Amino acid sequence: MAYSAVPTTWMGAGYALTSSEIKLTTATHAGTSIGTFAVVAATDVITLGTHGLKVGDAVKVASDTTLPAGMVAATVYYVLTVPTADTLTLSATFGGGTLDITDTGTGTHTMYGIALPEVTDAEAHATTGDIRKIYFGLSEAMYQSYNNTATANRSTRMRMYRSNTTNETTGIITRTYTVQFDLGVATIEVAPEA
Repeated sequence: MAYSAVPTTWMGAGYALTSSEIKLTTATHAGTSIGTFAVVAATDVITLGTHGLKVGDAVKVASDTTLPAGMVAATVYYVLTVPTADTLTLSATFGGGTLDITDTGTGTHTMYGIALPEVTDAEAHATTGDIRKIYFGLSEAMYQSYNNTATANRSTRMRMYRSNTTNETTGIITRTYTVQFDLGVATIEVAPEA
């Protein structure tokens, strides 16, 4: 698969391209419905028709009756594997082990995509929120999306890096995000893909 410049494929669930604008669906935990799902408890595999999720995407689950055992409503889970376009497995932590699902639950189960799992509803509030949390959430979401995109599918004119340093005296961790763009000759535009 070659590099795709379409923002919806690169940014993943929670983003939409409408009328030539990229819009973040939500900056909160609430999320957007991806669809209804079923589970195979013996394999921990979730079936969710043409879900469009990628490894590392954050999701939540809900049920109109009872969630499958092993799943908890209002909890953030991370996509661990995507065996097919219609199946996936989850983890309770980013890059962790497979979520152990021990039964199928009852009723209809729904999965929701989360644009910024690090940002709570209160932190994203328009007047009383914390802009630092939103910037951090956006930076982390962009890095995770970039990092989870196969190298062959990444832009050749952009690179993204993340690093951590720890102050030995205070123990405070500083996280640095670096984005590099190759610019065209004598212009301030990103150069065309090679």
